[in-house]
Amino acid sequence: MADQQLRETVNGKYSRFDVFEQTSLLGSPKYYVKKNGKPHRGSFSRFDDAVDAAREEARKEG
Repeated sequence: MADQQLRETVNGKYSRFDVFEQTSLLGSPKYYVKKNGKPHRGSFSRFDDAVDAAREEARKEG
């Protein structure tokens, strides 16, 4: 069973980007970016990469 936990929120001018960590019993955690609560980008193997992607998307908004 996979468990998701909110790790960080990045606010853009018009949108909110949430970085979630998804863990499972097997394997390493994966990180996903949701935009306004909907799946947007993923999966990242490193938390820093997911946060950088969310910040880049927020920066594109202005």
